[in-house]
Amino acid sequence: MPAIGLGVDGNNNFLRGGRHLHDIFSIALHEIPSPPSPRRRARADNLLLNEYIHECSEFLASPDVIADGIISQNEFVDFLFMKCRAEEICPLEMNLKFEQLDLNLQLKFIRGICYHENFAELSKCIHDLHSMWLKENTFGFRIDGSDTQSLIHNLCTEVYVDVKKMGLTRTAGKRIL
Repeated sequence: MPAIGLGVDGNNNFLRGGRHLHDIFSIALHEIPSPPSPRRRARADNLLLNEYIHECSEFLASPDVIADGIISQNEFVDFLFMKCRAEEICPLEMNLKFEQLDLNLQLKFIRGICYHENFAELSKCIHDLHSMWLKENTFGFRIDGSDTQSLIHNLCTEVYVDVKKMGLTRTAGKRIL
């Protein structure tokens, strides 16, 4: 089977089969992430954040998710959708795909995987993810046992604000005590 060629055109867009694939991977590769801003949260929001991080980490590290050796973008979306439905925020007939997530949320997932500060390593990681997506229609964290738990925890922490903005989880004002 021939290798799938991955190139970049003059506008820094990924190419596949002669077509432009202007997507999240090229954005992740070429945009420098801004440092996290300090946030002040109310106590109720901190409780929701901690609850969210715990549930997110447990789901993404569960045996069913890691059985195939990767935590994919689809499993990440499955968690968000399951959480949204459990809290009766998302309608039952609604479907959710990674591409429908807010751009910041998509970037945070990719940068959660490709956390490298060195541009060469970051670039290689993003190209590897893109290649994985082209070949398998899926991409994500490879479970290698080294620092998977901390990567999952960091991802769940980083995405919380964006998940709230998208309306996929409760806010402090919607908390049922």
